[in-house]
Amino acid sequence: MGESMITQPWQGGRAATGDAVGVAVLLPGAGYRVELPLLHWTAAVLAQQRWFVQAVRWDPDGVDRNSAPPFTARAAELAFEQAPPLERRLVVGKSLGTFAAPWARALGIPGIWLTPLLVEPAVREALAAGGPPCLLVGATGDSSWDGGAGAESGHRVCELEGLNHSLDDPADWRRSLEAVEQVCESVEAFLAAL
Repeated sequence: MGESMITQPWQGGRAATGDAVGVAVLLPGAGYRVELPLLHWTAAVLAQQRWFVQAVRWDPDGVDRNSAPPFTARAAELAFEQAPPLERRLVVGKSLGTFAAPWARALGIPGIWLTPLLVEPAVREALAAGGPPCLLVGATGDSSWDGGAGAESGHRVCELEGLNHSLDDPADWRRSLEAVEQVCESVEAFLAAL
């Protein structure tokens, strides 16, 4: 496998860790980097809520549905090891990053799962009812989203109508920006309830 990964503090975050309430790890998608809108603005909300944000950068070359759960779990473990040793932990995963859901559930770590791959049995089972608090964010125009599974999970759900896997509408930039705002508001409400 040609996989590689590094972690580093999110560039838009705060340098001081003394007043941080916990560590949030950002796990990107296969091609959706931490600088792209959903992860960038989610990280901005986290930082404003005093979370220390540790971002993962990876090259998942050769990672498939069987190797994705251990690959994403290794990335999350590495990120937490390299972040300040704060008691509260949170995982934010986008698409491929949502394969870390079984790992997070086993350890009782809450998660914000952006476009979770609910069509994948490992992800779907990890995000089923029970387990640590989660926010599931998806769109009806995304073939990897299952609104029924989201609703049955008992977790907080933010479902956006008709958008694609990037929670984007290529034909309407205003709708795309509104979607990012809606996601950020859902993230803020989820954090307030933790």
